[in-house]
Amino acid sequence: MDNLNRLSTLIRTIGANPGISPQALKSLLKKKGTDVSERTLYTDLGFLRNELSLLPRQGRMRDGYFLDGFLTLSGSEINSVLNALETFSIDLQDQDFTKLVKTIRRRTVANMGNAAISARQTKSIAHRVATKNSNHDVVKLINSAVNNSTLCKMCYVSPRNDLPSQFTNYILLTVFYERAWYAIVKDADSGNYFPCRFDRIESLNLETKAPRLEASDGHITEARFLMSNGWGMTFPKNRDELLRVNDLPETIVRFEHSIAEYILETASRHPKGHAEHLRDGTGDVLFKIRLHDIWEFRHWVRQFGSLAWFVAPENVVNQERTDILKLASRYSLKPFADRSK
Repeated sequence: MDNLNRLSTLIRTIGANPGISPQALKSLLKKKGTDVSERTLYTDLGFLRNELSLLPRQGRMRDGYFLDGFLTLSGSEINSVLNALETFSIDLQDQDFTKLVKTIRRRTVANMGNAAISARQTKSIAHRVATKNSNHDVVKLINSAVNNSTLCKMCYVSPRNDLPSQFTNYILLTVFYERAWYAIVKDADSGNYFPCRFDRIESLNLETKAPRLEASDGHITEARFLMSNGWGMTFPKNRDELLRVNDLPETIVRFEHSIAEYILETASRHPKGHAEHLRDGTGDVLFKIRLHDIWEFRHWVRQFGSLAWFVAPENVVNQERTDILKLASRYSLKPFADRSK
């Protein structure tokens, strides 16, 4: 029975630590209460390879030991898979799938203890890190905060958001938009929702002793709803701000006929947007929308160059006209000293 227990522990240890070296394997077995000599260890490894066919049939294991015929993942790899599944479930907006992923994580923690999953990260990683020292550690802390609904103290720098430099929040989910990853957070004091770009997070502190966020699924749903009523990472911070959008004038953009099909290709391009053909024989399209902040929308329109232009409201049209005239002056043939005029 001792031999069977020793072999069982050996198989589980290799399965949980693929690529493990003999020295590390011997050390882990000792921690698990199975102290064996080097000779006994190699005898057992030979038995697993030759009699049970659980190890690859090759000479020296240059890449360490791993179970053959099984998909074995390390603790960090398991955590990465679960993080990916959780992100996928959020994108699907499928509550049943989200619950299933959380059940898998909970049972994995129960089966493997603190040897694998993100609960370990809050202990093994320094609770306060700076992105300039290790952005990888910040990402780990962000994932841990999402997985465990942990309160965070964040120091954040943004050139345009009206966020305080330091504030306390719950990180609900992470999304990739254009060229950067963002953490979607809920301010613990105001209850407002914000996007925080990973590379602008100067430091992050996990308050593991503070109460966790209850009913996090509901907060995630609310955040995604507000995001769907914005444009890109510019979206209303709360329901009140969203309701005030109805009192704002429509922003109207005219798109030339050559790109009309692109604008009309879906009837639901945006929950607050509406596209329609102009009946003036040009084949052009009007796109109408109400947004609480058109900053990112303006940049989206500008990517079409002369094929798209604002026609309302008047203040936006005037601002675009001023900016375009300034831009045109940059490309003029005047000497550089005269371009400030």
